[in-house]
Amino acid sequence: RAWGMPERFCNEMSQDPKSALLTWQAHRSPVLSMVITSYGELWTGSESGSIRAWPQEVVVQSLLSQVATSYIQRTYIDLKSRGTAAGASTLPNADVQFLIAEHSTGRVWSGGSHLLALWDARTRDVLKVFGSSAQADFYTPEISLLHENIGEDEARANTAKVFKREKSQASLSFFQRSRNAFMGAADAVRRAAVGSQSLDDSRKVESLVAAADGTVWAGHSSGLLVKWDCHGNHLSEQQYSSVSVQCMCASGARLWVGYADGRLQVLDLHTGKLIGGWHGHRSAVVEMKVGGNYIFTLAYHGGIRGWNLMSPSPLDEILRSEMCSRGLFYTSHKKLMILAGTWNVGEEKASLESLKIWLSNQATNASIVVIGLQEIEMGAGALAMAAARETVSSNGQWWLENIGNALGSKFFERVASRQLAGLLIGAWVQKKILPYVGEVDVGAVACGLGRALGNKGAVAVKMIVFRRTICVVNCHFAAHMDAVTRRNTDFDHVYHRMAFGYSFGGVGVAATAMAAGVSSAVQMIRGGDVCRSAVASDIRDCYLERDSSSDMDIEAMGEITIPELSEADLLIWVGDLNYRIDEVTYEDAVTLISHKLWEPLLKKDQLRTEMKAGRVFQGMREGHISFPPTYKFDKGIDGQGFCPLGYDSSEKRRVPAWCDRILFRDSFDRSSLKQQISLVHPVLASVAWYDACMNLLESDHKPVCCMFNVELAVINEAVRRQVYGEVIHSNAEILQCLYKCNVIPETVVNTNNLQLMDHNTAFLKITNGCHQSLAIFDICCEVGSIGNSFLSEQCQDKLSNYRMLRGFDGFPNWLQVVPATGIIEPGQTIEISLRCTDGEVLLNDMDNSQQSRWVGNNWQKTVIIVVNVKGRLSRLSRQHHVCVSHKISGKFGHHQKNVSAYNQRKFLDRAEALASDLNICDAPDLML
Repeated sequence: RAWGMPERFCNEMSQDPKSALLTWQAHRSPVLSMVITSYGELWTGSESGSIRAWPQEVVVQSLLSQVATSYIQRTYIDLKSRGTAAGASTLPNADVQFLIAEHSTGRVWSGGSHLLALWDARTRDVLKVFGSSAQADFYTPEISLLHENIGEDEARANTAKVFKREKSQASLSFFQRSRNAFMGAADAVRRAAVGSQSLDDSRKVESLVAAADGTVWAGHSSGLLVKWDCHGNHLSEQQYSSVSVQCMCASGARLWVGYADGRLQVLDLHTGKLIGGWHGHRSAVVEMKVGGNYIFTLAYHGGIRGWNLMSPSPLDEILRSEMCSRGLFYTSHKKLMILAGTWNVGEEKASLESLKIWLSNQATNASIVVIGLQEIEMGAGALAMAAARETVSSNGQWWLENIGNALGSKFFERVASRQLAGLLIGAWVQKKILPYVGEVDVGAVACGLGRALGNKGAVAVKMIVFRRTICVVNCHFAAHMDAVTRRNTDFDHVYHRMAFGYSFGGVGVAATAMAAGVSSAVQMIRGGDVCRSAVASDIRDCYLERDSSSDMDIEAMGEITIPELSEADLLIWVGDLNYRIDEVTYEDAVTLISHKLWEPLLKKDQLRTEMKAGRVFQGMREGHISFPPTYKFDKGIDGQGFCPLGYDSSEKRRVPAWCDRILFRDSFDRSSLKQQISLVHPVLASVAWYDACMNLLESDHKPVCCMFNVELAVINEAVRRQVYGEVIHSNAEILQCLYKCNVIPETVVNTNNLQLMDHNTAFLKITNGCHQSLAIFDICCEVGSIGNSFLSEQCQDKLSNYRMLRGFDGFPNWLQVVPATGIIEPGQTIEISLRCTDGEVLLNDMDNSQQSRWVGNNWQKTVIIVVNVKGRLSRLSRQHHVCVSHKISGKFGHHQKNVSAYNQRKFLDRAEALASDLNICDAPDLML
């Protein structure tokens, strides 16, 4: 589908801006990629491996409603048939994930995860097919650059076969995908047999981008960045992260890279050296585009952020300081209550009445409820299944449903769940605050045998609430009195290894609430808005929301791993921690408990001892304990038997202990005297109450709950944007930085009028008169200047008014401009070659009726090209117009005779007038 971008264009065309100007069926399978080439053609790639080209003239005619939509649907060029050598196709039936235009030499790159093809955009010939890995070229077939002489009947037959094949694939999507998978495997085997190489998933291409200097960069799943020249020759490799690259964008002399962990990096195009990097999002960065002086990044969860093209630069520090000083203008406070609970159920199932006693009354005032359970199922079978799946078992499903019933489905909605063997965590949110909760995700870490089995370990849930990150961890650590060191090690392992999903394939909250077995990433979308990720510091909140890297080695940034749990604004840790009471006998403990003397026992509590020594749960704290030890009890005994309190009456007589605990950390440390929330400290939590439910008898543990009062510093995005605009337009230092950023080097173009002879080459010289700054140029055709005489006069006039419409500035097929983009060093002069070629030979790809329809007798040989020049980081540019004409002779003369005299004269008059204006301008006007 095609939409008109300028509103006035839609008005002229009598179109609703929200409705598509043009819609047609391009493929019978999903369209995965598309690009507009240097010659204005639209190329599309599909899931079935099909690549089709739609000539610029056909698209223009259809947009201007000169022809029926059905015409563009059938008027295309099948490029897959051109990728043949010795009668066999060299292009596999693999998904065409990438189509990029390299404008410097007029090339197009296509391909998928392991195979790339290089095309000539003008002739549509395949120039090279090669592996995406520089060390593993699968094959480079000898492809003839001569045009295939396919007859009209044969071409139509091939087209019919393509339609038939794709139609059958579309109707059977399951079999289509199976076929693609099978064919992909077959291609892998064939490539391995030919090149003696096997496919390496670490070399899988995830992103492909063309830069202004004519290079092409490939980003791999291993984090590797590979640089190619315009001919497909390997130049260099860089790697600054082990995380998968997801997207890239080249702007000026810089390359921006987005990773699966949300990190952004900026590289120098020429040297490949890392300029800077920071965490831009809390989930994968899936796309990035330049707009104005900013580059906008789209995260997998739906968040969009804008970054100044100068970053990292001194401008960042100025903006951060200014925005922080104005934080009170766009910051407000929100209060909510969070109920966290833990219970080791000992493979038993509690009644609904017991769950209501434990949760119903306490959850009345809670906005969020997170419950962690341990030992919901044990044994070898449960451990084996836990290793093979990530979904919730039937036992886990039973617990989740009954807890939800106890809380009341009328008020709460479950947004996340995760199970690991006997561990289970579930999160419920009051429906009235659902619009402010997003990016819900889960994770799990095993601490059992070999750090692989889930009999011990942790599960966790992360969510963004009012742009603040809240994490809750449910754990079960090593048992027994003397396993203190092992428990400390378990905590350290979980804290550093807990990772929430960067993976794709997340499902909506509504689906999770119904299925409840899904443990992958969860997106929350309410009312069309996606809650954006929270930030942990004023630095990231006030402007770029990125980590400062001034005190770290820039080359090693990609290798630094920061625990995700450390980035939470509020971290709550629940579970059966299994810390016991030292140096106290069973009898003494029971006696002290019967007199409610907790302090003598708490002084011997292993957890408090280890926390005080700084060996575990560093920076976390716990509410005041005013309830008896929660372990170990006789199941089903209410305390009227041998032991009045119900504690362990077996021969082991285990010493009662507070094994089941709830700890937390907010934005403040214990030394903070004045605890006032701000952008620096955005979350303040306090314990409203902390208690155990001692009258439940189903397990040998008692359930524990803690209610937190939480106060959040919430940013008003609309006000912050307003304040940001005021800072940008009023601060003198910022204005000076922006002025320097937008300076365009003084550049001279040697002529404004070129005349080409048959197959001769003329040269256009561009000189960068600045001795300090790079000049970046690109060359295109002025819209409407090609002489679109296949259009009516009215449509030509209408089209000429919209010179910025993308896709209408492609070169005519008879003109070859190399390089059409590039970077000019200070004081350097670069030569641009312009050559007239035989455009008629390109018509062999289409039948006679199509040729006459979009070319006919009106081939035009004059054009105005526009040289756009800008600075290294500037988005502003200056233009120089050059009139290029071709003196037609010999066999091309019959085209000239049939050109509309009126249109030809009108065009030449306009070109001459423009050239005349330029000639009488002062010297500064000729300086770019």
